[in-house]
Amino acid sequence: MKKKSDWLDDIQEQQQLKYRFAGKVEEREIETFEKEYGLTLPADYRAFIQRLGCGSIGHFEIFGLGVKPVGIPSLPWLLNDLKALDVMPPAEILPVSPLGDGTYAAVLHKPKGAFCKGTVVRWTPNSKSARLEVLGSSFSSYLLSLITGR
Repeated sequence: MKKKSDWLDDIQEQQQLKYRFAGKVEEREIETFEKEYGLTLPADYRAFIQRLGCGSIGHFEIFGLGVKPVGIPSLPWLLNDLKALDVMPPAEILPVSPLGDGTYAAVLHKPKGAFCKGTVVRWTPNSKSARLEVLGSSFSSYLLSLITGR
């Protein structure tokens, strides 16, 4: 009997899109990041970082860890860059992927209003609107929607 694959296996087995990932990230690096930025990553985003680090699926970049913090797709680089530009996201929001229109897909690393930890929303830097557009109920569902186009 074939072992049931998880969502990360589905991503790695996807043949329709080209993908590049940095590779495995040690738990210590993830813990250091969480401590430095005062947050706890949602379980599925943490699993993605542990197994794949960061990278791209097709033309979609996914921020994470496992690379030097000198540019995309380094999550610490992004957060430091946003801080330097004085456009930090609200405390609950962690940008994980640029959407190409000046906005970001962002995972909630703690609940915000009616939204659960792990929900992926569209975040617009410097927006005065408190309205959040949901892009996925979780990081894994958002990532799978990028691959499948649904």
